[in-house]
Amino acid sequence: MITIAFVGIVVSDIFMLHYETTLYSNLYMLIKMLVYIIIIVGTLKKLFVVEVPAYLKVFSVLLFGLSMLLIHFMISYLDISQIDNSTVWLFYFIALIMLVGVFVTGYYSHVYGSRKAYCISVSMLSFVISDCAAFVAYYLNIEYFYYIERSMYLYGLFYLVHYVNKSIKEEDISLIREW
Repeated sequence: MITIAFVGIVVSDIFMLHYETTLYSNLYMLIKMLVYIIIIVGTLKKLFVVEVPAYLKVFSVLLFGLSMLLIHFMISYLDISQIDNSTVWLFYFIALIMLVGVFVTGYYSHVYGSRKAYCISVSMLSFVISDCAAFVAYYLNIEYFYYIERSMYLYGLFYLVHYVNKSIKEEDISLIREW
Protein backbone atom coordinates (compact mmCIF):
# COMPACT_ATOMS: atom_id res chain seq x y z
CA MET A 1 0.00 0.00 0.00
CA ILE A 2 2.79 2.41 0.90
CA THR A 3 4.54 1.42 -2.33
CA ILE A 4 1.57 2.86 -4.21
CA ALA A 5 2.02 6.06 -2.21
CA PHE A 6 5.67 6.19 -3.23
CA VAL A 7 4.77 5.79 -6.91
CA GLY A 8 2.06 8.45 -6.51
CA ILE A 9 4.56 10.91 -5.09
CA VAL A 10 6.90 10.37 -8.02
CA VAL A 11 4.04 10.73 -10.55
CA SER A 12 2.81 13.92 -8.87
CA ASP A 13 6.32 15.32 -9.24
CA ILE A 14 6.03 14.81 -13.00
CA PHE A 15 2.78 16.81 -13.04
CA MET A 16 4.48 19.54 -11.03
CA LEU A 17 6.73 20.24 -14.02
CA HIS A 18 3.68 21.70 -15.82
CA TYR A 19 2.08 23.32 -12.77
CA GLU A 20 1.11 26.52 -14.66
CA THR A 21 -1.57 24.60 -16.56
CA THR A 22 -4.77 24.25 -14.54
CA LEU A 23 -5.27 20.62 -15.53
CA TYR A 24 -1.79 19.59 -14.40
CA SER A 25 -1.95 21.55 -11.16
CA ASN A 26 -5.30 19.97 -10.34
CA LEU A 27 -3.97 16.49 -11.20
CA TYR A 28 -0.93 17.19 -9.04
CA MET A 29 -3.13 18.07 -6.07
CA LEU A 30 -5.49 15.12 -6.62
CA ILE A 31 -2.62 12.64 -6.74
CA LYS A 32 -1.07 14.19 -3.62
CA MET A 33 -4.42 13.87 -1.85
CA LEU A 34 -4.60 10.21 -2.86
CA VAL A 35 -1.08 9.63 -1.52
CA TYR A 36 -1.93 11.27 1.80
CA ILE A 37 -5.14 9.26 2.07
CA ILE A 38 -3.20 6.03 1.46
CA ILE A 39 -0.76 6.91 4.24
CA ILE A 40 -3.61 7.87 6.58
CA VAL A 41 -5.54 4.65 5.93
CA GLY A 42 -2.38 2.59 6.40
CA THR A 43 -1.77 4.08 9.84
CA LEU A 44 -5.43 4.20 10.89
CA LYS A 45 -5.68 0.43 10.54
CA LYS A 46 -3.20 0.13 13.39
CA LEU A 47 -4.88 2.81 15.53
CA PHE A 48 -8.39 1.34 15.64
CA VAL A 49 -7.41 -0.83 18.59
CA VAL A 50 -6.29 2.18 20.67
CA GLU A 51 -8.63 4.40 22.70
CA VAL A 52 -7.98 8.13 22.20
CA PRO A 53 -8.14 10.16 25.45
CA ALA A 54 -10.81 12.90 25.64
CA TYR A 55 -8.30 15.72 26.27
CA LEU A 56 -6.43 14.75 23.12
CA LYS A 57 -9.65 14.84 21.08
CA VAL A 58 -10.44 18.36 22.33
CA PHE A 59 -6.87 19.57 21.75
CA SER A 60 -6.85 18.08 18.25
CA VAL A 61 -10.15 19.73 17.31
CA LEU A 62 -8.95 23.13 18.57
CA LEU A 63 -5.61 22.85 16.81
CA PHE A 64 -7.32 21.60 13.67
CA GLY A 65 -9.72 24.57 13.65
CA LEU A 66 -6.89 27.05 14.17
CA SER A 67 -4.91 25.45 11.37
CA MET A 68 -7.83 25.64 8.95
CA LEU A 69 -8.28 29.32 9.83
CA LEU A 70 -4.60 29.97 9.07
CA ILE A 71 -4.93 28.10 5.78
CA HIS A 72 -7.92 30.27 4.89
CA PHE A 73 -5.80 33.37 5.55
CA MET A 74 -2.99 32.00 3.37
CA ILE A 75 -5.39 31.34 0.51
CA SER A 76 -6.95 34.78 0.91
CA TYR A 77 -3.56 36.33 0.06
CA LEU A 78 -3.76 34.81 -3.41
CA ASP A 79 -5.01 36.67 -6.44
CA ILE A 80 -8.11 34.53 -6.94
CA SER A 81 -8.88 36.10 -10.31
CA GLN A 82 -5.92 34.26 -11.87
CA ILE A 83 -6.71 30.89 -10.27
CA ASP A 84 -9.46 28.51 -11.30
CA ASN A 85 -12.25 28.05 -8.71
CA SER A 86 -11.68 24.28 -8.64
CA THR A 87 -8.04 24.87 -7.72
CA VAL A 88 -9.05 27.00 -4.74
CA TRP A 89 -11.33 24.20 -3.49
CA LEU A 90 -8.55 21.69 -4.02
CA PHE A 91 -6.30 23.87 -1.84
CA TYR A 92 -8.80 23.55 1.00
CA PHE A 93 -9.25 19.80 0.52
CA ILE A 94 -5.55 19.03 0.34
CA ALA A 95 -4.94 21.20 3.41
CA LEU A 96 -7.66 19.31 5.27
CA ILE A 97 -6.17 15.96 4.30
CA MET A 98 -2.64 17.11 5.18
CA LEU A 99 -3.76 18.19 8.64
CA VAL A 100 -5.56 14.90 9.26
CA GLY A 101 -2.47 13.05 8.04
CA VAL A 102 -0.16 14.89 10.42
CA PHE A 103 -2.51 14.28 13.36
CA VAL A 104 -2.97 10.58 12.56
CA THR A 105 0.68 9.78 11.92
CA GLY A 106 1.78 11.86 14.91
CA TYR A 107 -0.60 10.00 17.18
CA TYR A 108 0.52 6.71 15.64
CA SER A 109 4.11 7.59 16.51
CA HIS A 110 3.06 8.62 20.02
CA VAL A 111 1.14 5.40 20.68
CA TYR A 112 3.61 2.89 19.28
CA GLY A 113 6.86 4.74 19.88
CA SER A 114 8.84 2.57 17.47
CA ARG A 115 11.30 3.54 14.78
CA LYS A 116 8.83 2.44 12.14
CA ALA A 117 6.15 4.75 13.56
CA TYR A 118 8.68 7.56 13.75
CA CYS A 119 9.61 7.05 10.09
CA ILE A 120 6.04 7.37 8.79
CA SER A 121 5.26 10.40 10.97
CA VAL A 122 8.45 12.23 9.93
CA SER A 123 7.78 11.31 6.31
CA MET A 124 4.23 12.70 6.43
CA LEU A 125 5.33 15.87 8.21
CA SER A 126 8.14 16.38 5.69
CA PHE A 127 5.76 16.04 2.75
CA VAL A 128 3.34 18.51 4.33
CA ILE A 129 6.09 21.06 4.98
CA SER A 130 7.29 20.49 1.42
CA ASP A 131 3.84 21.21 -0.01
CA CYS A 132 3.41 24.30 2.15
CA ALA A 133 6.83 25.59 1.10
CA ALA A 134 5.95 24.96 -2.56
CA PHE A 135 2.72 26.94 -2.07
CA VAL A 136 4.62 29.87 -0.56
CA ALA A 137 7.36 29.72 -3.20
CA TYR A 138 5.06 29.56 -6.19
CA TYR A 139 2.03 31.64 -5.22
CA LEU A 140 3.66 34.21 -2.94
CA ASN A 141 6.78 34.34 -5.13
CA ILE A 142 9.39 33.79 -2.41
CA GLU A 143 12.15 31.97 -4.25
CA TYR A 144 14.01 30.76 -1.14
CA PHE A 145 11.17 28.39 -0.29
CA TYR A 146 11.95 26.24 -3.33
CA TYR A 147 15.08 25.04 -1.51
CA ILE A 148 13.05 24.21 1.57
CA GLU A 149 10.47 22.42 -0.58
CA ARG A 150 13.03 20.19 -2.33
CA SER A 151 15.00 19.39 0.82
CA MET A 152 11.87 18.47 2.79
CA TYR A 153 10.62 16.43 -0.16
CA LEU A 154 13.85 14.41 -0.25
CA TYR A 155 13.78 14.04 3.52
CA GLY A 156 10.21 12.71 3.32
CA LEU A 157 11.13 10.29 0.54
CA PHE A 158 14.07 9.02 2.57
CA TYR A 159 11.88 8.27 5.58
CA LEU A 160 9.13 6.76 3.44
CA VAL A 161 11.65 4.35 1.89
CA HIS A 162 13.00 3.63 5.38
CA TYR A 163 9.44 2.88 6.58
CA VAL A 164 8.82 0.53 3.64
CA ASN A 165 12.14 -1.19 4.33
CA LYS A 166 11.19 -1.75 7.98
CA SER A 167 7.74 -3.01 6.92
CA ILE A 168 9.25 -5.53 4.51
CA LYS A 169 11.66 -6.79 7.17
CA GLU A 170 8.81 -7.23 9.66
CA GLU A 171 6.72 -9.12 7.06
CA ASP A 172 9.68 -11.39 6.28
CA ILE A 173 10.18 -12.14 9.98
CA SER A 174 6.48 -12.89 10.47
CA LEU A 175 6.46 -15.19 7.42
CA ILE A 176 9.49 -17.07 8.78
CA ARG A 177 7.80 -17.47 12.19
CA GLU A 178 4.62 -18.78 10.57
CA TRP A 179 6.55 -21.25 8.46
